Amino acid sequence: MTQTATDAPTRDAIVERALQFWQRQLVSLGTSAASARAATARGTERWISAQSWGQGLEIVLANGRALEDAAMPDTATGDDLDRICAIYGLTRSAGAGAQGNVTVTCTGSVTYVTGQELVSDTTGKRYRVVTSTTTTTGGSVAVVGIDVGTATDLDAGESLTWTSPPSGSATTCVVASGGLTDGADADNDGRLRERLLKLLREPQNGGSWAHYRQWAEDASSAVEDAFVYPAAQGPGTVHLAYTIEGDADNRYARAGTTALTTLVNDAVIAEQPEYADVTVTTVAHQDTGVALKITIPEPLTGGGQGGGWIDPVSPGTPVRWPTAKIGAGNVDGVVKVTAVTSSTAFTVNANVAPTAGVTILFFSTTDRVFYEAEVVTVGGSAGARTITIDRALPTVAVDDYVSPACEQYEAYGETFMAEVAKLAPGEKTSDADVLPRAFRRPATEDGFPSALTTRLVSTMQTSHTEISNAAFFMIDESPAELPFEPDPPSPVTDPPQVLRIAGLALYPTD
Repeated sequence: MTQTATDAPTRDAIVERALQFWQRQLVSLGTSAASARAATARGTERWISAQSWGQGLEIVLANGRALEDAAMPDTATGDDLDRICAIYGLTRSAGAGAQGNVTVTCTGSVTYVTGQELVSDTTGKRYRVVTSTTTTTGGSVAVVGIDVGTATDLDAGESLTWTSPPSGSATTCVVASGGLTDGADADNDGRLRERLLKLLREPQNGGSWAHYRQWAEDASSAVEDAFVYPAAQGPGTVHLAYTIEGDADNRYARAGTTALTTLVNDAVIAEQPEYADVTVTTVAHQDTGVALKITIPEPLTGGGQGGGWIDPVSPGTPVRWPTAKIGAGNVDGVVKVTAVTSSTAFTVNANVAPTAGVTILFFSTTDRVFYEAEVVTVGGSAGARTITIDRALPTVAVDDYVSPACEQYEAYGETFMAEVAKLAPGEKTSDADVLPRAFRRPATEDGFPSALTTRLVSTMQTSHTEISNAAFFMIDESPAELPFEPDPPSPVTDPPQVLRIAGLALYPTD
């Protein structure tokens, strides 16, 4: 095996080697082995000398290892990382301002020109118009933060003031639906290192696909990654799609705003070769329902060690429910809400009825989060069970998934959705004549998969050691067939699709 890093001995190892050397030399001069050991025992002059050498050498070797790390692009930090990046012309991004639309109030038709500034009435952060827009009252204008960082994010309805409103415009406007989002702080070491490694792995020059990727990412720190589809519409064409980071704060959304897309488009067009026809988009979400089967500990009431399922399989009341729906022909399926009467009463498609007192989970398709509740009353018949629960759900809707409750459901859901949010978009076409020239870059085999695979459930087991087994059960209410890839868009000029969890259920392994 090739050694790629210094294998520096510890202080104890240095001392031990020195004492062993002394012992061997004493024996070679005629001293007995017992006397040699006594002459180098703890507290002797030789032992004290060895400790002194060990302490000094440990510092020297540690400094050498630190210098080695500082010189390598995959381990350097701080000023050392900045120095390496500077050699390749990279600097830390200062961050990005939030993007989105504002709703204007004006008289007649008014033009808001590119660069026109406005200021948040609550935070004092500054914004500018992305591109000249002529509109009437109630219309939308795309803006982006002049100031940068997550502090530039604003909620819908917040007020901003124009520093110099055009003729006919009111002095204020409000943030449109969707808010101003995706403000990004300055590059930390992790993001800067990732940019450096991309540059080293993927030569970014001459209008190559890696060059397009660099232009998109340099346009704004809000861009998480960019993917290129060479010749998607034939020779001389290039398609590019970017993602934003999906996290718990945005419920794992990956699609950027119209304002950010305009910003990226303008930056790419300004740099690209004049002979290429480029199409720049963000991605589109392919909302996907997933049911997993997991093996976790049984509750104490069921004779288990606890820390897993809340209700037992048997005996006793309540009994864990639902385990999954058995449909026509005894086919397994997902249990879901089929009708909503109120925030505490609804119908589900389960064949087996629950018992009062059982604890269940709802996965909201509206806000992509689990809610826990206890069943109070049960009615209806097989395939249409009516139940009431002990708490009002903030959002409950038809097609919300229902599964038995477990103690760590919040952590399981966040882990799985976070892993799905790391997936890349799929291909833009399935046309066998076009695809060989238009495969997405970087490719799956380069570490950018787009499909649901067993890797995701393996991560569940690695992250949560009480899960002894995990597997896909259903995807979009059909038996899971892996890998599950996003569908190509139609037409090809539409954004490529990236998978996002819309429904999630956790059922016990058979």
